[in-house]
Amino acid sequence: MKYLTLALLALCSFVFFTCNTNKNSVSNEADIEAFQKLRADLSLAFRNGDVQTVTLYHHPNVVKALSYDNLLVGRDANIKNLKGAFEAYSLNFKEHQIESFEIHGNTATEISSFTIEGTPRGDGKPFTFKGRSMVLYIRYSESPAGWALIREMIQTPVGE
Repeated sequence: MKYLTLALLALCSFVFFTCNTNKNSVSNEADIEAFQKLRADLSLAFRNGDVQTVTLYHHPNVVKALSYDNLLVGRDANIKNLKGAFEAYSLNFKEHQIESFEIHGNTATEISSFTIEGTPRGDGKPFTFKGRSMVLYIRYSESPAGWALIREMIQTPVGE
């Protein structure tokens, strides 16, 4: 009976601590503020077509898979691609829903769904782009928030 009681107590403790652990928690208040700044700065930079600010949040060794056939390696390649997009379109994040976010030491992962509205700067019709991204950040002292994007993969809805 004693062993059964201990086993039940251990099981209850495990369930309690597992259920009450916030799996999306971050390291500390400074990290929370850093990522709030990062997200706000990037959202505003996209809205304003501000390549310089976006660059500050990208590590020099960043790699992005924007689609199956569009792999960009290095900050220069990513910024060149972004400049082309900003020259052709006005972009605005309409939605950004964080689905999972965790910090582990000097790395952070984020999975989020997003909706971007684009308006051509010349002729053409406005569009809406929806997707999901998985982003890996690392601590990076040269970034305004102390974190920089180093890997990103974009997933679009089936059929797009």
